[in-house]
Amino acid sequence: MIAVYAALASAAASLALGGWLGMRWEEGNQAIALKAANEARKVAEQNAADVALAHADNTAAIAAQLGDARVRIRSLTTGRNCLSADAVRVLNGATGPGVPVAAAQPASAPEASATDQDVGDALAICYSGYGQLSEQLNAILDINEANSRH
Repeated sequence: MIAVYAALASAAASLALGGWLGMRWEEGNQAIALKAANEARKVAEQNAADVALAHADNTAAIAAQLGDARVRIRSLTTGRNCLSADAVRVLNGATGPGVPVAAAQPASAPEASATDQDVGDALAICYSGYGQLSEQLNAILDINEANSRH
């Protein structure tokens, strides 16, 4: 009879030990998964920081190019009228802020025209805006591509 109790006690102890080891194994798996998730998060954060830094650098470069272009435009233009008031009204009615009027004329003047400098500035700003938008769109596409790989 004592052998039966000893066998039952041994079986109970084995079950308890097995259960305890199973819980430890599961906790280990959870710890491994948590560590992997933390590493993936760190990599994603670093990638996002790299993209943000590259975007900031590119934006600064575009701003510098815009400033340089506007200085060159001022040196290569004379300030003569090149767009009539009617043409300026058509362009201003199309979209956005439009072509700026000459500095010597009030914006509300019906005969306001645009000089070659105004047109050059407006074009430089448009090209700069296009460059920034293109860079931002490419960054978004890069992020989406990186996220789709995970």
